[in-house]
Amino acid sequence: DLYLSKMAGGSSRGRQIKYREYSKIYLRWFEKQHPSSFKVKNDNFVNHLDDLFGDIYIHKLTIDQIEEFIDQKREQGLSPAMINKLLTDITAFLNRAKYQKFEVSDLKIEKVADQNDQPPKYHSAQDLQDLYSHSPNHWHWWMFLANTGLRIGELQKLRVDNIKKDSIYIVSTNKARTKSGKYRVI
Repeated sequence: DLYLSKMAGGSSRGRQIKYREYSKIYLRWFEKQHPSSFKVKNDNFVNHLDDLFGDIYIHKLTIDQIEEFIDQKREQGLSPAMINKLLTDITAFLNRAKYQKFEVSDLKIEKVADQNDQPPKYHSAQDLQDLYSHSPNHWHWWMFLANTGLRIGELQKLRVDNIKKDSIYIVSTNKARTKSGKYRVI
């Protein structure tokens, strides 16, 4: 249950709340604010963050627990990019709790360095030919994706009015958010 914590002098620092209780509040808020990316956020909490926090009070989270979490995720084979997304989720979660006047740990969460940073992989002409020939009814869509750089989700949300003369306008809205969350022109 929620209650006000009291410091030695009797003044309140903020409400204390357990992770499981606040995660429900946070995820309800997130779903209203970002409906198109809610499923991924929810999955991150259920599949990863619930293990870290368990049933502790969020103000008792320590940097040692964060580092242990990072080690655990590395051992599970998660990429540095995915671990950093989870760390961003933790930071956003704690910032929102602080904004709502809940007591939170004052942590400086640092990103994980990517030691294996490599240039993006490109398909060879032969790879693309193989893809087209193995998809006789849809080769044209694969060719369109390969030549524009659109993601499949962007193609699915593409509307005729997004195409103007020689450009395709990829629009990111709360109802149809792109992976990057940004508007772009192709």
